[in-house]
Amino acid sequence: MNTRRVVYAVTTDEYWRDMLRKIGDETFRIETVYCPEGYPDCLENLPDADPAALLLLDATGLPDVAGTVRRLRQRGWRYIVVVAADPSAHEARAVFKAGGHDYWAKTSDASVARRQVQECLQEMGAGNSVIRRTREVDVL
Repeated sequence: MNTRRVVYAVTTDEYWRDMLRKIGDETFRIETVYCPEGYPDCLENLPDADPAALLLLDATGLPDVAGTVRRLRQRGWRYIVVVAADPSAHEARAVFKAGGHDYWAKTSDASVARRQVQECLQEMGAGNSVIRRTREVDVL
């Protein structure tokens, strides 16, 4: 029995939301959580944590990215990937210290986003909870 994994994508960016809706395949589906009014209420209304799901968190407009990752981890979200339009090594380090699984540069290329999600899901399926180094940002 082959079941599709769930990837939650939280964003205030309508374009990115629409692009992500198109990248699902036979192995995963995207559930977008669109926050047009900003993050505070939206994050509070996220569904219960799914330990087998991937959560993509768009950092655009999020004032305390690391603090948000920490709170999401406390709520039971295990795999959190922060996606940043303007990635920085400082923010990446803070995200990793807060328990983030990975930190990606935000892309508008659907094929790149699909590949990133597929690779992350494969890593999760292997039971690897080791934080990966991002290719886009030197985090050391």
